[in-house]
Amino acid sequence: MKLRRLWIDRLPGIDEAFELADMGEGVHAILGPNGIGKSSCCRAVRALLWSARGPTQGFAVRALLDCDGAELLV
Repeated sequence: MKLRRLWIDRLPGIDEAFELADMGEGVHAILGPNGIGKSSCCRAVRALLWSARGPTQGFAVRALLDCDGAELLV
């Protein structure tokens, strides 16, 4: 399963909606100073994949995943 796009509309710690797009093959890293949303991006992915593992109240996130050639919108 590959993450192709991530939309974050509402998430604790994120003030404005944004999108991570055009993600190619390989490993991706999010770098930057404190307080810009690195951990929040990880929480968004975790909420999409494992919602039963923690609270998702206040979350509004979507992702486009590639699963063996099939596109899934989660």
